[in-house]
Amino acid sequence: MSEAENKIKAENESGVKNAMEAAEQVQGEKPAGAEEAGEALPNETIGKVTLDLSKYPGKDLYSDGAVEKELLRIAKDLSPVEYGRVIDESASWPILYHFSKQRENIVEWIPIQKTDKVLDIGSGCGAITGALARKAGSVTCVELSRMRSRINAYRNG
Repeated sequence: MSEAENKIKAENESGVKNAMEAAEQVQGEKPAGAEEAGEALPNETIGKVTLDLSKYPGKDLYSDGAVEKELLRIAKDLSPVEYGRVIDESASWPILYHFSKQRENIVEWIPIQKTDKVLDIGSGCGAITGALARKAGSVTCVELSRMRSRINAYRNG
């Protein structure tokens, strides 16, 4: 195993508890600008993407924890052509998982046309959304996490 693979394996094995604890902390936080319970947040526009937050409960219902802040920074600040370098340099399983081009292969075979509309349920950080968007006329994503939706929007918007 290479040094990077060993580091990823060790992070994956030993980081599960830390990730779960971080997820619990993140889930308990209200996002910046969150209104009191019962009041919808205003929509958020990132590039060509509009996040409809009208049903957002004020906390993310799923999270990988603190690493999502790093995922957001990568999606906001770097070009997709830089993702491979970041994956190699970080030797981080979550960064590899969320930014690897390999995950797009799962939808490449689907005969989607530019006239089609696609519903991406559980779109997460957008690993598959980009491939769907290149093939379809439009993609509507449903995600239980505002943070993940923002990562997806910066990445694919």
